[in-house]
Amino acid sequence: MSKRQSNGDDKAAKKKKVRFDTVAKKKKDETIRFTGAKSLRARLMLATLAKRRIVISGIREHTEVPGVTNDEACFVRLLDKLSSGSKIEINETGSVLTYEPGYLVGGRVEHDCSRCQRGVGWFLECVLPMAPFCATAIELTLLGVTSGGKTWRSADAIKHVSLHAIRDFSVECDLQIARRQASGPGIKEPPGKVVLTCEPKRQLEPIDLEDEGLVKNVRGVAYCARVAPALANRVVAAARGHLNKLVSDVRITTDAATRRNSADASGFGVLLVAESTTGRKIGVDLDASWALPEGDKSPERLGELAALSLAAEIAKAGAFDTNNQALVLTMMALGPDFVSIARLPGPLSQPAVDRLRLLDTFFSLRFKIDQQKDHHDTVRCVCLGASYANVAKPAT
Repeated sequence: MSKRQSNGDDKAAKKKKVRFDTVAKKKKDETIRFTGAKSLRARLMLATLAKRRIVISGIREHTEVPGVTNDEACFVRLLDKLSSGSKIEINETGSVLTYEPGYLVGGRVEHDCSRCQRGVGWFLECVLPMAPFCATAIELTLLGVTSGGKTWRSADAIKHVSLHAIRDFSVECDLQIARRQASGPGIKEPPGKVVLTCEPKRQLEPIDLEDEGLVKNVRGVAYCARVAPALANRVVAAARGHLNKLVSDVRITTDAATRRNSADASGFGVLLVAESTTGRKIGVDLDASWALPEGDKSPERLGELAALSLAAEIAKAGAFDTNNQALVLTMMALGPDFVSIARLPGPLSQPAVDRLRLLDTFFSLRFKIDQQKDHHDTVRCVCLGASYANVAKPAT
């Protein structure tokens, strides 16, 4: 081969490389467009992590009350507080949202979501994947309803189950419930209060969690606010009546919030957590405000329903519970360039399926999913992480 031909090949390869880099950079700078309000929180959260500009149009434009809801607008304001340099535009009708994310800075942040219809758990669900990637340690104080609802988990479930799930990725977070607030109409003063703390992390660790193990004990907490403390004791007695037939080691504590430590709203609920021999935790949380019909707000009925719901969740034989599927899939995708494996209860929930599609949109990352017919129809999820790193955290 002549020297001239060799130089020509090198120049062609160099041009090809430059062209590829230019196309890749252009693709990353492109705006991602969505239509409708579906998975709006997850879109904003993943856009912040991927640093991609998004435009969401057609947000409830054909409904009687078009545009983003008060809860969604409150979540957008929370993202603005957690980051620096973000740009947010909402048109007059609220049906078009343009979001250009900044950099996650963390720090000490207080956010009031007491005027929202959803509780603090609704906000924490999408804050948890972002918390380890802030520039500084985060101390987030949220004011609002601490009990759970039909579409979000309670603060107790986030503390005892969700935080345990992300610890598998070597993320150290803690949640303190300073003041309880039951769900109810109107604005309560002072509102409920929780404090989330999380240390920044350079990169997540891969996981290999396929063995769900056998249930060795059940722990839980029955809470009540502005009602007779005996209601919590009755919930515990009803739940233990069913659980003691299956597991001998059952311990459920009661937390009767006083007037000083609770908002001006009455209610009661329960969280049950099953821990396996392999360290897995499966949780179920129910609140009387939505889990029981209006004519039967009996604490015995709530305890019985919680015990049966926990048994049904355990029977699915997953290493994580159903409500944490989307969170686990997100953390797996943000992991290093190594294989992560998790056995999830089947079938995948609709939020988990939507999260898989969004991860493909933002990170071009897909999972290999196999349904294990011979293992209680569980779903084995495998992926190669996107090597997401916290550039503000120095490598040590």
